[in-house]
Amino acid sequence: MQIPDGFKPVPNTDCYALSPEGHVYNVKTRKRLKRFFDGYKIRTAVYDANGNKFLFAHCDIDKGPPPEVTLEYVLKDARIISDYPDYAVTYWGLVWRINPRKKGPNAGRIHVLEEHEHQGKRHVWLVHPDNSLLRKRFQTYLLTKEVWGDDCECTQD
Repeated sequence: MQIPDGFKPVPNTDCYALSPEGHVYNVKTRKRLKRFFDGYKIRTAVYDANGNKFLFAHCDIDKGPPPEVTLEYVLKDARIISDYPDYAVTYWGLVWRINPRKKGPNAGRIHVLEEHEHQGKRHVWLVHPDNSLLRKRFQTYLLTKEVWGDDCECTQD
């Protein structure tokens, strides 16, 4: 199976390639696949090397895999939040998800939570471990102050 000039192979697949015009082709059958815009990215449904279907985002063709972070590395500078044991926070206000979720864009890996601004203050969304409360918004400063006490070095925005 040869990929034509100018085409880029789709990562984690055996027989798909992205054309310079932005279409995904099955290299074996030489057929163009249907693409769609989901409101965020242009995507195409393809099958990985194991035969599982996934949505390939065209803009992610050149992205490498995210760095792997170990639990020991995170807990070196962070403390676990008592009411939410799936999360840890550093003394400068960085909130980590230390028990990876099974689904989603960050499935199976430890990652930093994205902060959002609400009424001029930084917040993060936490999920309770027993899923009794799906998401709860916490102000990053107050969460850090609660876990670290006077050792907290983050500022209230």
